[in-house]
Amino acid sequence: TGYALSNPFPVPGETWYLTLRWRALEQLDRDYHFEIMLVAEPQPDLPQAAGQIVWQSAGPPFDEQFPTTWWRPGRTHYLRYRVPLPPDLPLGNYRLLARVYDPASGETLAPALHEAAGRPGYVDLIEVRMSPGP
Repeated sequence: TGYALSNPFPVPGETWYLTLRWRALEQLDRDYHFEIMLVAEPQPDLPQAAGQIVWQSAGPPFDEQFPTTWWRPGRTHYLRYRVPLPPDLPLGNYRLLARVYDPASGETLAPALHEAAGRPGYVDLIEVRMSPGP
């Protein structure tokens, strides 16, 4: 349902924090896992970097302490991620993508909105621009 960023213009080499808000619309009958990734967009000086995964996190929410079958419809859950950005990360644009999937079958829940181009099943959350810093 939304997100919050510790810095809207992250700097290579810093630790960036991302909080995602999730809400179940109905009672879930499976314990889903979440995958979040930061992916490079085409860069004028590095076209070969397009689609490269810069950072990725996958697994159950809340370290398996609060599985999705326990979630109640309409209640918002906040998942926070620590994203260590490589110091040599090129400046430019990146996409933040997410998906929800069943680890037993590999089935991905279809996103309701903003499916990522070229990555079926992923939600395209936001474009992130790496900043040169202060």
